[in-house]
Amino acid sequence: MKKTIIYITASVLLISLFFYFNYKVSGKEDKLLKTIVNLQSINADISQWSIYTKKEKKSNTSLNIYYQRESELKKKYQQFNWEVEKDKNHHIKLTGTLKDQNIQQLITLTAYNENDKYNILETYSYKSTDWNKEEYQNVLKSLDEKENYFFTVKALVRKKENIKQISTLLLKKFTANSIEKLVEDDFVSITAYNKSWKDYLSSNKKNKFNIQFGIRTNKELQDTYNLTIGSPIITEEY
Repeated sequence: MKKTIIYITASVLLISLFFYFNYKVSGKEDKLLKTIVNLQSINADISQWSIYTKKEKKSNTSLNIYYQRESELKKKYQQFNWEVEKDKNHHIKLTGTLKDQNIQQLITLTAYNENDKYNILETYSYKSTDWNKEEYQNVLKSLDEKENYFFTVKALVRKKENIKQISTLLLKKFTANSIEKLVEDDFVSITAYNKSWKDYLSSNKKNKFNIQFGIRTNKELQDTYNLTIGSPIITEEY
């Protein structure tokens, strides 16, 4: 049975991650573009790219901020399909979705009750199966958090080297130092740190990391590997 590695899910566990890691952003280099360039330099075919952002407003005794933001989102993204969920714990979740050919967008706005006060969490994700630089730059311009975002890129690469050599090649391309590694016969997972990117997550052990690699042997195509690269973490199943 095929083993699926999940570092984090973009809907639930990723939210929790922000409470345990300190995400610091100060670099100016466009990391997603750099990732695309590095992959293209080894003749990899880009199959998917995605962006995920999150911002939170702390405790407030009133839901006025939530309803104000709900109105702003619906006005800005009128083409989205919107749904509202409420539960007995006084949590409210607004979900907006838009699917257009190879593009999928998802917005969530959640107000959750904590000690009779509300925290408001807003997330945005954009996923496309076609790489287009202009499209990416337009998405980036629309984001409120233009630097503080997560991204994941998936690609297919055909190489004569074995999977361990591919992982070494990727670390060299990204000038990254391995912090943690899982190596199997047909799968390699690496958590690493690129010091030139400046942004990072800090683990409980105080280790800095800001990029993850997943390399899996493609069972259907000879000398072919499925690559998944995410910064600061991978936010997709692979």
